[in-house]
Amino acid sequence: MGQLTSMFRLDLGSNGIEGTIPIEFIDMGLVEELSLKDNLLTGTIPELLVSEILYLSNNSLEGEIPPSIFNSTISALKLEDNNLVGAVTEDFCSNLSFAPGFEGIYDLTVDDSPWFLDDSLVDCPCCDDVNCHLWKNAETIIVGGTVKPDCPVENIVTFDVFERYVILDQVANVTSGEGVGSGSLKQVDLCLSPTGCFAFFEEREDGRNDNSLSWDDIYNFGYSSSSRGLRRQETCDAVDVCGTSFAPDNPKRAGLNHLTHIVASDLSILDDPSSPEAKALCFVMTQDVLYESYDICDGTLLQRYVMALFYYSQQENFGFDELWPKDTCNWEGVTCDSKRRFIEKVELPGYNLTGTLITEIGLLSRLQTLDLSKNSFIGSIDPVIFDNLPFLEIFNVGENRFGATIPGEVLMLPKLKAFNFSNNLIVSTIPQDIDYAKTLGKIASSIFVALLHIM
Repeated sequence: MGQLTSMFRLDLGSNGIEGTIPIEFIDMGLVEELSLKDNLLTGTIPELLVSEILYLSNNSLEGEIPPSIFNSTISALKLEDNNLVGAVTEDFCSNLSFAPGFEGIYDLTVDDSPWFLDDSLVDCPCCDDVNCHLWKNAETIIVGGTVKPDCPVENIVTFDVFERYVILDQVANVTSGEGVGSGSLKQVDLCLSPTGCFAFFEEREDGRNDNSLSWDDIYNFGYSSSSRGLRRQETCDAVDVCGTSFAPDNPKRAGLNHLTHIVASDLSILDDPSSPEAKALCFVMTQDVLYESYDICDGTLLQRYVMALFYYSQQENFGFDELWPKDTCNWEGVTCDSKRRFIEKVELPGYNLTGTLITEIGLLSRLQTLDLSKNSFIGSIDPVIFDNLPFLEIFNVGENRFGATIPGEVLMLPKLKAFNFSNNLIVSTIPQDIDYAKTLGKIASSIFVALLHIM
């Protein structure tokens, strides 16, 4: 590799490459474009000599971003979804220009979106919060920085893109776009809020201006009150929630769009005012006196909704009227972090809780302890609950009436230390064909802390 001293462009993205970035990359000398994105790379970033384009996103790289990366000539830099820390410099931002043909969009992404993090991993004065309002739906493992939930299937919107596209979220006022290659046609799946308002700019393969940087088609699409979903139309309709109308310019519309984006996609839930889903959405959007205290991009608005949904699903056991005037961290059974921002423990043993366990509880991404033992839960434990719980250490559902099988997904959580499924109606044994969390040790070991009694 070090002998390739006249390399102009090197693209090794999406190849499942493991290990560290080879030292030979340094010996190549100056290259204009280098892409190692969407791999399994670990370790730190060496002092790479790249003059224009550097893509290292979606790996497991860690450590400080080398200051040399922020030179004055780089026009495209992608570092997001790693465990990197550092800061994009003001000088870098002032010298950065818009990507050709993408007026208003820098080809720059770092871990600046603080989903369930105290602060963003990388400080970036010229980045916006587009990552928490819209994103591409792709099967990639988020290893650092942003912690976005999976996109509800009904919120995936597919576009056939020729060469390039730009999409503008007109409520949140953020813009995203991508160049898919000169002369290339690609299918792009975007995760969009069904109550959102968007403008879409695209090239067309048979368009009028394919050899220029003007757009072949520009159109609006957004929420339609008649279809209760996205439709191509010039206007974006107001959304009615429990008798309150939220127009596109309503200050709360971005928060509503966020919730319908992640957890309340199907607005038919509002047709049954007695449902927990309708009550939770109505509470957050029309009754919550503390609404302004919570944020979209740090996850606390979503956290508020999830806990409201949980309590409404158990409303016979909780007086929610006593809870809702309080901060989420002061609700029954909830313990937050030292800054009283993110829920770390939900402990409600022996509260006579019934019914099935809502899957949305798994969206509390900072959760460390979930103790719902000595209750009367029924049904199965949906594995999707464990998709976004990287910090979970204790999972205790002993002495309930859960049935079906033990979800192997919980045993693979990286920080899990103990679990308890004892005294349920589970009809399976502990899964053996999975990679257990290292914190659990070996299943047969005497230091393995777990209670399991299958009835």
